Order: sequence, then C-alpha cells, then structure tokens
Amino acid sequence: EADVSYRKKLKEKALELDVITENNNPYHKKTTADRLTLAGQLRTMREQKVIELQQLRQSHVQTISEINCFSEMFMLWKQTYLLLMKHQEERLSENDLTNLQVIANLCAEDYGDVVHWAEGLLSAYLPNGYFENDCGESIDQRSFSSKKSKDFKVFPNPVKEVITVEISDFEDCTIRLKGIDGKVIFSHKMTANLYQLEVASLSAGLYYIEKRTENGIPEVKKIVVKD
Repeated sequence: EADVSYRKKLKEKALELDVITENNNPYHKKTTADRLTLAGQLRTMREQKVIELQQLRQSHVQTISEINCFSEMFMLWKQTYLLLMKHQEERLSENDLTNLQVIANLCAEDYGDVVHWAEGLLSAYLPNGYFENDCGESIDQRSFSSKKSKDFKVFPNPVKEVITVEISDFEDCTIRLKGIDGKVIFSHKMTANLYQLEVASLSAGLYYIEKRTENGIPEVKKIVVKD
C-alpha cells in the first residue's frame, strides 16, 4: 500500500512538472524580454517541484524503514527496495553492492522478483557481473559466492552452536558475520585457513558470512542458525 501510494503521488508530481513546462514555454512569447522572464519563472517553479519530489521520496523511505516485519521474504524485499530508492539519489556503497550480490544470487524460483530487482540494480554497477541463481535441493544448504573461487567454505550449515570457516587457499582476509539487514555482527581477521565462530547466542534465522580481501571482490555465504 505504501508503494502504491508513493507511485501515485510521484506520478502526480511528474504531471505537474509537465504542465509547468507546457504552460510556461518561453517560446509562446515573441519578445526576448518575455522569453527571459518566463524562462526564469519556469526554472523557479521546476526547482520547487524537484524539492517536493525529494521530500516525497524521503518521506516514503522513512515510511518503508519503519515497517516492522521480520520474515525473511519481507526483509529481503525491504533491503532491496531501500537500496533502489538510495540509488536514485546517490551512488551505492561497496557494502550496499555486497548485500545486493547476496540477494541476486538467491534462487528466483523461491524468492521471486526481489532477485531480479537486485540483478537489475547491480547491472548499473557491474555491467559484466555474473549472478548465479543458487537453486540447489535444499534452501538451507545453499550458499552464495562467485564461481571464480571454491576455496571459501562454511560448515555445518544449518548450524546450532559453532560454525567453521575454511579458506583452503589461504590469503589475508577478514570475515564478517552479518544479519539479514546487512548490519555487521562480528568481524575477524583471518590468520590461518580455519576459524570457528560461535553462533549459539544468535537468534534463529538467516545470516551471512562475508569474506573480504584488501583488493578482491567480497564473497558471501548464507548460513541458517537453528534453535
């Protein structure tokens, strides 16, 4: 409902801009002075409408952000939607792109349009990117990472108490545990090819483990923490 209302208001503002442009076309007048006067008025009115559009977008982002629903599907949709809104105003951060990559690599058959939204948004930043829709036999067992490397593993998955992170071809890197909202819960700089991460204190649900090197593309695995 919030999205439908926002789109309706957005369309109304866009029509107002069109009307301003049509009704105040400076070339409807013949004299140079009239043209300059109308051009100035037109700029002022359009600038005001642009401000109104920005205020409308900010208000809508606030409305979506305040919706409290913690189902996996909604959280994925909310995260992608807010990144789409952010993209309209500014360039997405590296962390934003990492979160989008996780969603883009989900199985579209199970997660639906949100996967395609993430792919489309990422294509503006990674035109040659590759998205592997991970549709294995079990959703719980799926992981999301680049085809370029199979050296990054996490197990067991699902997990109840301790999960092992393995980097068989060891390199200096940092691993980060993230919630489904993209917030970093834990960070650790790897000093060996194995690391055991305690997760028993976490609430049951979906989390991500991200491997990040200094210059490389982040790789992300999905894990499911069970009670």
